[in-house]
Amino acid sequence: MSAILAALDVGSGASKLEVAKVDTTIIPWTVVGESLFAKEQELKLASDLKSSENNTISAHIIDRLFEVLKNFKKVASDLGATEISAAATAVFRLADNAPEVLKRIQSELGIRVRVISQEEEGEIGFLTAATQFSCEAPDLGNLVAWDSGGASFQLTALAEGLQDIYEVEPPLTVQRCTFKKALIDGVFSLLLYFDIVV
Repeated sequence: MSAILAALDVGSGASKLEVAKVDTTIIPWTVVGESLFAKEQELKLASDLKSSENNTISAHIIDRLFEVLKNFKKVASDLGATEISAAATAVFRLADNAPEVLKRIQSELGIRVRVISQEEEGEIGFLTAATQFSCEAPDLGNLVAWDSGGASFQLTALAEGLQDIYEVEPPLTVQRCTFKKALIDGVFSLLLYFDIVV
């Protein structure tokens, strides 16, 4: 059985919508064919929060967020989506008024947004990368997923069969990252060097 589903990412630097036909008989669910719709709308929630004097998202940015989400909901509905799964990230873990904003989104737009942890962000980034590169289980040990969002950063890899997630949270920021290819034990590896600022 398949269904048209929508996924909404209410991120710290942008909101993203993807609508796709999904085969729900297979675990994990699998997209059938190409996505029906995918769009990213820049919305600098993290910058707005950072400039706030009272650690809140401003009314102006909240209004813009509502416009974006209202339009995304209409697109999903017009394409026949029967469900919208929505997740929010770092800004909604940090802002003092996040619970009120999320409550308003649910009551006014009918979209229940779940705030995910930074660890969940890392896991989702890793699984997305594995899917994009069609990695089979033996190849997952060679995969490192980098997720740099508007207010958080995750680097995820498998170590001894378990997922390791390296997180950078405020007030730390990554000032510079350098990539270097190296031959280690006869295998080319990608080394990452970070300059972290407190």
